[in-house]
Amino acid sequence: MIPDFPLVFPSVPECFEKCKTLTAFTKCIKPLPPEIQSFLQLKLCSPYFTRLRIKAGESQEIPITAPLQEVFSCFEICHPEYHANLAAGIAIMTGIPIDFIIDEMGLEIDQKKLIIMRALCKSTLGKTIAAVFTDDDRIEPIDSREYIPATYNWTLEGNPFQDIPEESRDFIKECTKKQMPPDFNLSFKFTQDLSNGFNKQHGIVSVPCINEDDDNWPRKMKWIANLEFPDMISSHYVGCDCHQHDCLTCHAIFNGQPIMKYTEAGRLDLESFRSNYKPIIIECNSSCSCDSETCKNRVVDRKAKIHLLVCRCISKGGWGVRALEFIPKGTFICEYLGDLITDPDKAESQGKIYDKSGESYLFDLDGYGINDKEMLTVDPKVTGNVSKFINHNCDPNIITIIIGTVNSEQYHRIGFFALRDIYPFEDLGFHYGYKMHKIDQKACNCGSLTCGGRLT
Repeated sequence: MIPDFPLVFPSVPECFEKCKTLTAFTKCIKPLPPEIQSFLQLKLCSPYFTRLRIKAGESQEIPITAPLQEVFSCFEICHPEYHANLAAGIAIMTGIPIDFIIDEMGLEIDQKKLIIMRALCKSTLGKTIAAVFTDDDRIEPIDSREYIPATYNWTLEGNPFQDIPEESRDFIKECTKKQMPPDFNLSFKFTQDLSNGFNKQHGIVSVPCINEDDDNWPRKMKWIANLEFPDMISSHYVGCDCHQHDCLTCHAIFNGQPIMKYTEAGRLDLESFRSNYKPIIIECNSSCSCDSETCKNRVVDRKAKIHLLVCRCISKGGWGVRALEFIPKGTFICEYLGDLITDPDKAESQGKIYDKSGESYLFDLDGYGINDKEMLTVDPKVTGNVSKFINHNCDPNIITIIIGTVNSEQYHRIGFFALRDIYPFEDLGFHYGYKMHKIDQKACNCGSLTCGGRLT
């Protein structure tokens, strides 16, 4: 059965140009008829084919399901001259080997062209390095495929010349408010700056907020730019003699163990870490002899410049944060800020209260491995910044990194960094299980393809 082809104009928008998979996919399908290009573009980010790409290579068996049959039916209307391009496009889209597709469809393809298509598929389906936290706070390198968000489909242009039936009517214009469907009667709330000018006054990017779902609005919060030192913590900084060498490597060892560092571009170096690295970065500070204006090891200290949006996410149980721009892998996004609770017993009791109400705010500063009785806890419910609204995700696109400056094992900062390239309008999420307070079997609504349904 030939699928019904919607017509869009395939292209790779500027923010997606660094995605090798998308670039190769577009090259493969460019010679195909426009209707087939449109169909494959729209299928590329569907949950089924995204899951298929993630699991590619895990099993030797490849069942020909209904979605695959629908895609394979494109060969029926594609000229044999372009069968190699179509097979390569489907291979990139699904993670299925191109040779399997050729054998399954009984295709006869020129060998020179097949070699080129195989090379394209091989370059895009190779796995890349990512990072996850383990239970003992180490960083482990894992294999993960390049991610293409569903928001990519939002960038595809429709056909402006498509005929509109003469009998079509503008239903909305003809309806009174009472006659309109419920979706059109919902209230709309928006502000250009949820911090009411605080961020702008402190050199931080403003945070817009939007709610298109209901009448709710985020609770009022005292916005802050930094964690405040409690009196019990020494303000003594760990300085270094950086004017003689590279600041990016002068803090490479902490307590005899290798730790993370930044790249020349000021991003978290996720490509060169090893499994024995701790998720810690020691930044330069006022006690260092380097130039504070040019030092490349002061990323969190200079504040984030990423444009984010707080939005209502009813399906996920509350509010969430979306990217408003392309965020390259390793980029610092924001710091986790709030009130510092210095009494562990108070933090424990406060955590139980939040758990009962289905909220998760507390973040323990236990990155240095201190015992529970000495541990500080960040609570952003009343005081904080945009990080308060970032949700859990079973397939996170951001990670938490310990940022050390002062000479104290009780106190450190928490930075959120992009685990992979993040595209405009993607929801941000990190895995609560890594660092957040334990939540006993709370339902998970993250909606990711790897979601287990519960937070553990």
